[in-house]
Amino acid sequence: MEKLEIEIYSRSLEGAVVRLPGRRLPGLVLEGDSLSIVFNFVKSILERVQEGSDEELIAWAQELKDLVQWQLYNYEEVMGQHGLELPYPGPLGKDQP
Repeated sequence: MEKLEIEIYSRSLEGAVVRLPGRRLPGLVLEGDSLSIVFNFVKSILERVQEGSDEELIAWAQELKDLVQWQLYNYEEVMGQHGLELPYPGPLGKDQP
C-alpha cells in the first residue's frame, strides 16, 4: 500500500472526485459495493438486450459489461492482495458470462 497526497474535489457519498499525482484529469472513487451493484445492473441489461435482435445494441451492452467487469476484477484483486474482505458476496469479476 502506498500513501500519498491527492487532490479532493468532492467527497460526495455517490462517489468522491479526486485527482491522483501524475494524472491530468480527476477520477471518480466508486466504493466496491456500489461497483458490484453497477455490474449486476449492466449484466441484467445485457441479458435482456440479448433477447432482442439489435446486434449493435448487444455489442455495446457487452462492451459495457466487460469494462465494468474488468474494474470489478481489478478491485477484487487489490482487496485480496491486502487481505481485505469484499463488501459484497463474490467474487463477481471472474468467470462471468
